[in-house]
Amino acid sequence: PGAGLPPAGPSAFRETLLTLRDLPLTVWRGDSVGALALPGTIRTRTGNGWMWWVTVFAGAGLLLGIIAATSLAKAVKTTAGIFDDAFGSLTGGLSSGSISASASVPFGTLLGMVLSVTVAVFVVGVIRALALGWTLRMRGVVVPFSTTADLAATGWGVGLLPVAIFTVLNFLPGAGLAAVLTFVAMLFYVPFTVVSEGLLYIGLNRLAPHASKSLLVPHAMLTLAAVALMLLAVFLINVVIVGSIA
Repeated sequence: PGAGLPPAGPSAFRETLLTLRDLPLTVWRGDSVGALALPGTIRTRTGNGWMWWVTVFAGAGLLLGIIAATSLAKAVKTTAGIFDDAFGSLTGGLSSGSISASASVPFGTLLGMVLSVTVAVFVVGVIRALALGWTLRMRGVVVPFSTTADLAATGWGVGLLPVAIFTVLNFLPGAGLAAVLTFVAMLFYVPFTVVSEGLLYIGLNRLAPHASKSLLVPHAMLTLAAVALMLLAVFLINVVIVGSIA
């Protein structure tokens, strides 16, 4: 029984994780075209047309949500420690440690923050993919949503591995270490953003090689519109989810 069944193909999720591992190296080697072709390779090998962008958008949201939650918990402890030092010096050490010992963020609040950031970032990714599609439509090129979602996810995927590393390091204790990590993260943010946006623009031009006009102006305008929609989405999702949990 079952002898006539075809062999199972490779796991789309596993292929996505391997691609996320290889993507930064592919870009670093200067193979932008090869990097943009990676999502298509997943689709060809597995027959799955959504795993790439769903995993990248959701993964980015989850990682950033965990960073936000752990940063909030550290900030509360650090602030409580400052008040402890202040009151301790005024009372001769009688109240030293009493504030920070009881200072904590409720688990429900932290969970709500992780959830709200995850959903918000996922929505942001979808909005960015839609904006890329509208850019192409303004130049007479119509492609499926999955194509622009793959492109947006490829741009995001370049920086996902460093974000994952930063997420793990953010669990290390110490306010001073958190400040150093934040500084390092900001240093990495700029080049990765430049690379990400560069990949998006290269990908757009490859999808519209015969466009009569440049994609630069509509891309810039719709990127600005997408940012405005992103901020609105983040605000609304934060109000709804965090408000309901609190």
